[in-house]
Amino acid sequence: MISLDVAQLSKVYPDGTTALKDVSFQVNPGEAVVLLGHNGSGKSTLFRSITNFEQLTSGEVFIDGEPIQSLSKRKMRLVRKRIGMVFQDFNLIYNLSVFQNVLFGAMGQAKTSLHTFNWFAPKNLRMKAMECLDRVGLAHLANRRADALSGGQQQRVAIARMLMQDPELILADEPIASLDPKAGREVMDLLWEIVRERALTVFCILHQMDVAKEYGERILALKNGRLLFDRPMQEISDETLSLLYEQKDAAKLASYEEAGA
Repeated sequence: MISLDVAQLSKVYPDGTTALKDVSFQVNPGEAVVLLGHNGSGKSTLFRSITNFEQLTSGEVFIDGEPIQSLSKRKMRLVRKRIGMVFQDFNLIYNLSVFQNVLFGAMGQAKTSLHTFNWFAPKNLRMKAMECLDRVGLAHLANRRADALSGGQQQRVAIARMLMQDPELILADEPIASLDPKAGREVMDLLWEIVRERALTVFCILHQMDVAKEYGERILALKNGRLLFDRPMQEISDETLSLLYEQKDAAKLASYEEAGA
């Protein structure tokens, strides 16, 4: 298992826009944490910072105690191999088969060129890809083109691809935002089952409050780039959650939280 430690992150863009301001929190090994916030709250900037794809104005991100901003490119690649990503838009290669898309999850492990990521890939990788597809219930669609699948199936392919990495930390960026409610719940159930089976750490952006309440052990809330609260799910009221999406200033919500609502 892997830990994530975010320390006093701030990001100010050249035009003066403040995306993050002094954000700090920890995600412990094996923990399932959900990040909530409205559009423009800084969620995406925070996620890019965690994988070192965003240059920070100040602050540090630590993966298992290592400050990633100071790592060499080679060491950063090794860190990223331990992190599985699940995206809102799936990030599949749609003119390739489901099987080939899943094989791409092993790119960090195989000493081979891209063109060999097909049915002629090493036997151990082919077997593993089929095992991952079987785990998400799509082994029977291995030869189908990715663009022929439904949205829910495409996200399952993306999860199978992520499993090929054998990750220790999963970063999920609104994984069900593009899905209908039924498919979204099925994907969340599957993702959380895998997290529990493998004792993984998961940090997940969601915007659906009802889903966050059902799956999150801990809720972090961002508004206007600030971390407003970080609490166990059972300690947060529905009224408090709803304030995140209302046009109230951060000071009012912070005071509301401090009052124990």
